[in-house]
Amino acid sequence: LSDSELKRRLKAEKKAAEKEAKIKEQ
Repeated sequence: LSDSELKRRLKAEKKAAEKEAKIKEQ
């Protein structure tokens, strides 16, 4: 796995986690 691909996956996971947190807050 390339470094840029790894970073992109981390960003996507972070976004998904933030989305879930927002949904749980409501």
